[in-house]
Amino acid sequence: MNLRKWWHSTLLKVLVAVALGLLIVTACQVTTDNNRIIVFVPQDSRPISTTQSAEITEALGYTVEMPPLEELEGHYTTADMDKVDDWLLKQGGNNKIAIIATDTIIYGGLVHSRKHHYSLKQVKARLEVLKKLHERYPNMPIYVFSSIMRTPKDGISSGTEDAAYYSSYGKGIATFSKLRAHGMKNEEAIMKLSESLPPGALKDWMTRREINYTINLQLLEYAKQGIITYLLLGRDDNEPGSATDRESKELAKYAQEMKLGPDKVRVMSGSDEMALLLMAKITNELEGRKPKIYVEYAGGVGGATLPTYSNEPISKTIQDEIQLIDGQEVPQQNEADLVFLVNSTADGKTYNANSPADDGGARSNSWALWARVQDLIHSGQPLAIGDIAFANGADNFLLEHLSDAHLLDKLYGYAGWNTASNSTGFALAMGSMTLGMTYDQRVPLLLTRYLDDWAYQANVRQDIYGRLRILAGKGNYLSIDNERRRSAEAYGDKCLVKFTSEHMGWYPNATKARLTLPWNRIFEANFYLAK
Repeated sequence: MNLRKWWHSTLLKVLVAVALGLLIVTACQVTTDNNRIIVFVPQDSRPISTTQSAEITEALGYTVEMPPLEELEGHYTTADMDKVDDWLLKQGGNNKIAIIATDTIIYGGLVHSRKHHYSLKQVKARLEVLKKLHERYPNMPIYVFSSIMRTPKDGISSGTEDAAYYSSYGKGIATFSKLRAHGMKNEEAIMKLSESLPPGALKDWMTRREINYTINLQLLEYAKQGIITYLLLGRDDNEPGSATDRESKELAKYAQEMKLGPDKVRVMSGSDEMALLLMAKITNELEGRKPKIYVEYAGGVGGATLPTYSNEPISKTIQDEIQLIDGQEVPQQNEADLVFLVNSTADGKTYNANSPADDGGARSNSWALWARVQDLIHSGQPLAIGDIAFANGADNFLLEHLSDAHLLDKLYGYAGWNTASNSTGFALAMGSMTLGMTYDQRVPLLLTRYLDDWAYQANVRQDIYGRLRILAGKGNYLSIDNERRRSAEAYGDKCLVKFTSEHMGWYPNATKARLTLPWNRIFEANFYLAK
């Protein structure tokens, strides 16, 4: 279904209904504004999954409706799937568009999709809500995104977000999945390794993978039948040769065999940024935009960078992201509506923002990149930056120089959080959407990213972690009780005030920014401006 034709058709029906004097109540409920409503079921309740994605779309003049946050997955709780289903079926409408995370409606959330103990029969039954939704609102476009179950390379990489045994046996399980990909060639090694792993753990992990794979096959069938308008299958933690890597390629092959082209299905790297990418796709099509994007990389290996957690060069990921949002990659800068600059390391490695390397000092390619950033901004050409030099936080060198030169408010998009694909996908989607915004609409969105990716992830988070043991309450980096959460928030606020005073005077009241730790852990935060 062409969204733009659908939108115009829906508007026409409304105008005809009003002109013919149909029921006044109906005419009042179905207005032009209602055609810009997105019914959105996020993959969990984290700020990046919910409000931080929605606010960009809402700045364009759309309304994003979400279930109450308490009904979505939290750090310790799964989504109330029955309530989410009820909300979705009541909230839908033939004059609306739906974006739905299947991890929420069938497993209870992204994290729970990696830990659940549901049977295949149970999860297939939960998937039926998509059929019901389509039957109730046959003219409502339904966009779906689903995760291909990840394969962390070891227990540390898992971060307690997989089954409990993964912290001890994750490396062995990940190695097993790679050996298994080569079949009989590694039969002896597979046998030896499987004997070293708890049989219950391996069986549990394999069963959950098979369920996830089967559900994604069913989603392909739904796309074929027209039950869903568009299907996005995302993968993270998918090193080359891993189970996730293998399954991703198989699902892409099945989609091709089912004659499901990129207008119906896309299989690609990423997870947390998928919602905003779909919002960018929808709004670009409705607004009739096909943004021309020129991609440029920092010096060094550039597009050949193979990020941590990924099975492909970053250039391939970015190519998929541009195509997904209905953009067009162009070979020349002067042809572009948006320049997308990728801040990567010269050696192609993605380090962590809590490493000593992110101390604000220059790397071998930093000065050349900074000179290029200044040239592009001063040229007046819209610029977005995907900051992937470090995972889980911004590059302090780049952001400090943008701050010192008073250029932070001049970008059209920025992201430097979590994985490389998270950052490039979010920054690209944001950049393409802000092309249709005023300066005053765009700048608050940039502030959110700077508070999160730079102030918090790359700096304040480390300050809190360093002091965590002496704060009141109990818990560690990945799980704190309410008393320690309040202590951490209070200390974090002090650090945040100091940071914003130094770097964000360009934004009114930025020093009033305060943080909360909604998932009772230090990994992510939410932000608000205090009164």
